[in-house]
Amino acid sequence: MPRDSIGRSVLKPDAWDKVTGAVRYAGDHQPEGALHLAVARSNEPHAELRGIDTAQAKAAPGVVGVWTAADLPGELLVGPRLKDEPVLCLDKVRRVGDPLALVAAETLEQAQAAAELIKPDFAQLPGIFGPEESLEPGAPIINGEKNLVFERSLLKGEGAAALEDCPIVIERTYRTQMMEHAYLEPEAGLAWWEGEVLVVKLPTKHAHFEQAELGRVLALPPERLRIICATMGGYFGDKQCLSPGYYSALATFFTGRPARMTYSREESFQVSTKRHPMVITMTTGATADGRLVAVKAELLADTGCYASYGPSIMTRAVVHCAGPYDVPNVQVHGRLAYTNNPVCGAMRGFGVPQVAIAHECQMDLVAAACGISPAEIRRINFLTPGAHTAAGQKLVASVGMGKCLEESLEARRGLPPHPRESDPDWLTAWGMGATHYGIGLTGLPNPGVARIILGPDGSVSLRVGTGDGGQGASTTMAMIAAQELGLEPEQVEVLAGDTASCPNSGTSTASRLTYVVGRAVQEAGGKMREALVALAKQAMGSDEVNWQDGCLNIGGESMELAQAAGRFLSQPLEVEGVFDPPTHALDPATGQGAPYATYAFAVHSVQVAVEKATGRVEVLRLVAAHDVGKVIHPVNLAAQIQGAAMMGLGYALSEEVLLERGRITNPHFLDYKLPHAWPAPEVVVRLVEEPEPTGPYGAKGVAEPALLPTAPAVHNAVAAALGEYTYRNPVSTETLWQILNRQRRQQGNGNT
Repeated sequence: MPRDSIGRSVLKPDAWDKVTGAVRYAGDHQPEGALHLAVARSNEPHAELRGIDTAQAKAAPGVVGVWTAADLPGELLVGPRLKDEPVLCLDKVRRVGDPLALVAAETLEQAQAAAELIKPDFAQLPGIFGPEESLEPGAPIINGEKNLVFERSLLKGEGAAALEDCPIVIERTYRTQMMEHAYLEPEAGLAWWEGEVLVVKLPTKHAHFEQAELGRVLALPPERLRIICATMGGYFGDKQCLSPGYYSALATFFTGRPARMTYSREESFQVSTKRHPMVITMTTGATADGRLVAVKAELLADTGCYASYGPSIMTRAVVHCAGPYDVPNVQVHGRLAYTNNPVCGAMRGFGVPQVAIAHECQMDLVAAACGISPAEIRRINFLTPGAHTAAGQKLVASVGMGKCLEESLEARRGLPPHPRESDPDWLTAWGMGATHYGIGLTGLPNPGVARIILGPDGSVSLRVGTGDGGQGASTTMAMIAAQELGLEPEQVEVLAGDTASCPNSGTSTASRLTYVVGRAVQEAGGKMREALVALAKQAMGSDEVNWQDGCLNIGGESMELAQAAGRFLSQPLEVEGVFDPPTHALDPATGQGAPYATYAFAVHSVQVAVEKATGRVEVLRLVAAHDVGKVIHPVNLAAQIQGAAMMGLGYALSEEVLLERGRITNPHFLDYKLPHAWPAPEVVVRLVEEPEPTGPYGAKGVAEPALLPTAPAVHNAVAAALGEYTYRNPVSTETLWQILNRQRRQQGNGNT
């Protein structure tokens, strides 16, 4: 009898191929006779496009075709929220890297050489490179009818008015940077015809979205367009919409030949989406003993020249702005502005990493003003069952915030002293960050769908529309199906992200896969058991049939799934499970509602050392405590948290996209400072299981929550070591060196 799958660390089905290098990513495919592609791009950040001369490019050696916006058969504009980004620019460019023309040639070198021969006729327009400047009266319009893309407000209780009677009021302004996803696999794609069907293979977080979007561009109905999600070498929220897969599809559509394209690293940097930089002014009011009374916040984000996911990101940022705390009065206003900078879109955390830095630094500042510890101020203000979030949602279950705090503190107490603590050349301190994160889309329909097909030979095929970005989602789905059907996970074949054979399970984002799609898999497994029981009852003419202990039980005789299939099926049996989390849309005026069916909670503690002479920061230890509802795959879960913690350290200390008039000046991994495997800190993972009643076996998500508390904890640790904050992310060595030098001068002058 197979043992339980849930809670075991099983081998990922693609692990061996990835370790040995046998797996093939989109850029590894070389269809016979495939065309190679290049896109001619704008060097101007903002200009009127009066014409494009393609004559020399068309006459260049090896060139098969050159196409501009005028050649597109369908819609010109794409975008996940607003249709405002051109596949190829028609009358205007709005950023460095905007696409002007597509070139197809026999070799990559020929395509790239021809792209250099394309001559755009530009009339320069004033560039705008900051959201404040963008929203000033009289500023040049970048896109659409105005530069204000979107705004969202939230009002709970008396809002900011409640600050007037607070004995403790702290107001600060925080600034966060633009950040690159930095996945190892650059964007790639390929396309070919199979009869009347155009097949496009690309890494994507939502194959069915690409089918609909690309169908609009090509004027093709869904039945003539098949999207296959390729193996993804990381995506962290990106890899959706305009990409090499789209350009490959266009070239194949026009020529009939297979086509392939892979971005260079520099091209990927310049044209892929980024994490939104934000300016956050937050005011926190509390009683003298540290109880929160009110939070007021103003958010301003730079979305670049196209909206991408910006409106949804701002909504999530506003909803989460007060943090994981029971605050009776909240007032938040968020704005999203166009600029001529690179496009910002979905990235792990979706607007919450930015506001988490603000609300967690505020908590430490309020704690200091009240004379209590950072742990205590959190303990007395955390959300608990029965409390209401900033959006007015009453929490009823699966709220492990307090337990995360205690687990974090216990783990810290168990650590031995670090050698840096006794080194006179370094300042050391611990800092803490706490966050919550709504699982799934914000107040929107969010269905997951899963299909299970059982063959007469006992084979089981699980089909979901969501791809696996390397995080192990397909393994988790196989484990859930196996648990429901009395199988081992390796007995479940998973087919994911193919529009020809998989249902639309929604997007691989919002940390929704385990919770939403996993629950749909569980529902499908239950339906399969019910269908088998019904067939057996009918065939046996008896009601003494049930499913028990992972087997079909007929009058005391137990049959495993394969035996039952062979006995009762003459053709494949197919069922579908659907789960749509219960949510309530946000009120447009007040932002009140129930935007998520469940929340993940986390507390990170970080110990840092700051070198007195240079301001250099070393992260010594990191303790990550997470309420995950229920552990499905322990090793995979720990790896998610450890990887996210490292990503959080990069966000906090080193990573930043540097711009000069909209052009990225560090578009490669040499100058874009990613955290390294050495010296990486010790990461201690502590797990809290507060089951979510609507989740599969009580599980929630962890992919994005695992990132969120790290940067706030770093800020608080550095401030504890130095005695003051930088109020800017990342915390740079230069800034800390300046602070330390100023402090030394003040001490030398007798000032304190």
